[in-house]
Amino acid sequence: IRLIFCSPGGDLDVEEAIVSMINLSKTPIYGIAISCVASAASLIYLSCHKKYALPNAYWILHRGSCNISGTYDQVMAAMEDYALQVEKMMEFYQTHTKFTKTEIENNMGTDWYVRLDTALEKGMVDELVTDLEVLL
Repeated sequence: IRLIFCSPGGDLDVEEAIVSMINLSKTPIYGIAISCVASAASLIYLSCHKKYALPNAYWILHRGSCNISGTYDQVMAAMEDYALQVEKMMEFYQTHTKFTKTEIENNMGTDWYVRLDTALEKGMVDELVTDLEVLL
């Protein structure tokens, strides 16, 4: 199975469902980054069994964003849950890349643009695609 990534991101609940399916798959799932792989899409990409990237691929990592409304207690409950999701996401980046905890904490406060050379160095990409035959 080949998943092609060119995405501004998405919902963490959907991301967690897709990551769970990838983790349970006995069939190899290959991620192919062809351009921007941002936010939740980066987590899905990093879950793939083998990760490829085209020369112009890049990643945007961040703590995400959310819109919460409701009573005080509802908002507080939602924020507590969101804080747990962000903590889990930060741990995920640490276990699925070669970035240190300090690097992740220092860069995730804003949109963190990770270019291909860094992605290769930090283990986000297994193979740079220089010939499309590799993907066929």
